[in-house]
Amino acid sequence: MNGNFCIYFDLQKKQEIIKYRELKENYIVDTDDSDILDYYNIDEDTNPYHIIDKSEFKCSEYSNYIVKKLLVDYDAELDILIQPIGSLLLDFINIDLSNSRYLKNFILKYGLSIISNLDKSNDLPAYLAYTTKEFNARFENFYNATKKTLNKTQCDFKNCIDFCYFNADKNLGLLTSMQKYFLSYHTCNGDALFTYVPSLEKYSKGISIDFESFFTTDVTLENYTNKELVKKISDKNFSFSPYSYICIKLENALFLSFINIISIEKIEIKACDNCGKYFIPISKSNEKFCTNYISLNSKKTCRDVGAFNSYNNKVKDDEIEALIRKTSSYFSMQVKRNPDIDIYKKKHEAWKKNYKEQRLKFKNNGITKDEFINWINLQRR
Repeated sequence: MNGNFCIYFDLQKKQEIIKYRELKENYIVDTDDSDILDYYNIDEDTNPYHIIDKSEFKCSEYSNYIVKKLLVDYDAELDILIQPIGSLLLDFINIDLSNSRYLKNFILKYGLSIISNLDKSNDLPAYLAYTTKEFNARFENFYNATKKTLNKTQCDFKNCIDFCYFNADKNLGLLTSMQKYFLSYHTCNGDALFTYVPSLEKYSKGISIDFESFFTTDVTLENYTNKELVKKISDKNFSFSPYSYICIKLENALFLSFINIISIEKIEIKACDNCGKYFIPISKSNEKFCTNYISLNSKKTCRDVGAFNSYNNKVKDDEIEALIRKTSSYFSMQVKRNPDIDIYKKKHEAWKKNYKEQRLKFKNNGITKDEFINWINLQRR
């Protein structure tokens, strides 16, 4: 923040564009020897920290003077991150705050400026160089000092998302997410129509808007006549640049993201069937699994695991249905071949009653799929 974190929303493309200072892992040349500094083309005036990019590291007689550090690239232009709208908000509310590594991953992705207002002790000032050990130690202090505040912010946004996207109240069924959010500020005469939802208005304080980008375009419009200018802007291919919001707090960016998401009726937030985290379906509206990694050290996502499990479940479901048909056919055939033997009729009737009871028990998680399959197989013996 402090002008170092800007967020744009392109509602047409359903994207958010973030300009920020990325936390990068580079190298520090830990010496004042002019020969070594010249070797790495370091100017003391423009680069007082002696920072070099990882790609510029050279194995040489000077390698012993290189110290690996974690730092904010304070002199570079702002980095640009383009991602699906809502990514920042969902990345934040999906953080498992019981483990500091998840919060660290969030900050490594979005930079230090985004949390500067929360760092009351100034343990993690931006634009400084840290060794990995220094950064980790300071980060643990920051995590312990802010965990309670971050948890409260998470809960507020989760409650609003649950109200707008997972509300089971039939009276609100036809309303859009924006309309539901509007209602969350109001109550009926007497009893409330719905469960209390915390106000997010407090998170909107301190946001400023930069309209300059709205008026910029790649087209040199002054070269057109008035008539041509009207026609040019009326063209469906002419697009306005989204204006940007300048945030001074993490909560500001989260609030802006939430408001822009609920303003798009076709966007839906879902809870992953595998991990329970929130996500916005990208390719298909009926997606059930998110693209988050199933653990910190895994390269598999919930979508990978979910698709595999769904396939296995479908195979087993198909196996169950096939076994039921096969067993029903078996008992029916026994009755046809032996019309005068009552025992076959009784077994057939018992089967028709019992398999329905067992299927209901299976659907209610009273027995597992394997137990249900084994039970079916035993009936023909």
